[in-house]
Amino acid sequence: MRRYLKILQSFENCWKILFTMKASIVINAKNALCDIEEILNSLLNQTFSDFEVIVVDSESTDGTIEVVKKYIDIFKDRLILHIEECSIGRGRQIGAELARTELIFYLDSDCIPPKDWFERFYNDFVEKGCDILFGKVKTYPDKGFFYRCVGALYESVYNEAGELNLTRYGNVGRGG
Repeated sequence: MRRYLKILQSFENCWKILFTMKASIVINAKNALCDIEEILNSLLNQTFSDFEVIVVDSESTDGTIEVVKKYIDIFKDRLILHIEECSIGRGRQIGAELARTELIFYLDSDCIPPKDWFERFYNDFVEKGCDILFGKVKTYPDKGFFYRCVGALYESVYNEAGELNLTRYGNVGRGG
């Protein structure tokens, strides 16, 4: 009888999660030990937590998988770990296939979102009726040419607050 009660409680918890989750956050990882714990802690401390996290790990060999496994109990039923050798694109596709919501956010394993990241992006998505959102990234120009290029690209698209520069790009696809 106790076994059936545990199964029913687990089933009830799954239903609660499925009906309260607003979005899925997919993180691709490959040997991301130096950042994965910080990103998972950041997601645990978001001001808005109605999301699930899907980590698609491309068979890391540095301990990344073990760290993510420690967080499965902490996130409860909101963390999925999938391990498969794959490219970044294929990892994102796998994450989308595993997602239990229609709204999907992608984070790279070295992106540490601020405390209100999910709330701001979710609200912008809903309030502005966006089809796609991009966020400003912190760049590291001292790391070389590629990082300087990425920084220049983002600075031309986003204002200081990290919002899309609508005066320059308008509401693409929305008649704006």
